[in-house]
Amino acid sequence: MIAPLLSRLLASALVALSALAAAQAPSPDAAVKAVIENPKFKAAMAALDKDHDRLVSEIVQLTEIPAPPFKEAARAKAYLAMLKAHGLTSVEQDAEGNVMGIRRGTGGGPLLAVSAHLDTVFPEGTDVTVKRNGTRLAAPGIGDDTRSLAVLLARPRHGRGRHPNPERHPLRRRRRRGRARRPARREAPLQ
Repeated sequence: MIAPLLSRLLASALVALSALAAAQAPSPDAAVKAVIENPKFKAAMAALDKDHDRLVSEIVQLTEIPAPPFKEAARAKAYLAMLKAHGLTSVEQDAEGNVMGIRRGTGGGPLLAVSAHLDTVFPEGTDVTVKRNGTRLAAPGIGDDTRSLAVLLARPRHGRGRHPNPERHPLRRRRRRGRARRPARREAPLQ
């Protein structure tokens, strides 16, 4: 008789504590608002806005270098040069075609790896010319994964000297292995 009563009392206490904790926790809207109003966030957004045209230019430049499966050497060569131009160290291409570099941080923390793939799934001969329609760019492979390559270039531009912990921050571009699929139109909105 005591055990069921104790169980109900304990369950009631847990429900009450959960309700109290939920009432004291900031709402998701308040948490988002706090981040958006943070001066560091505002400074980061301003830097990204200022760099927008360069980012778009790099997206177009990389997208228009054909990179069908297992034949992405031209894109790898261009990306390797871009990593060097951004001041990364230990920039190299391995035997598999992966392109990588390291941006040293200011602390003694662990290694943080960031990656994207160089190749596309579109067969050789696919027209990879970027078409513009207002603020929208469209081309095979622009969103998977060429845009990520350009975005990763922005990281060392905007993070230089402010990487809080990791001693090394490698930017690694890998070749994705897989079978070629038929072309599909990918669009990447510019906002």
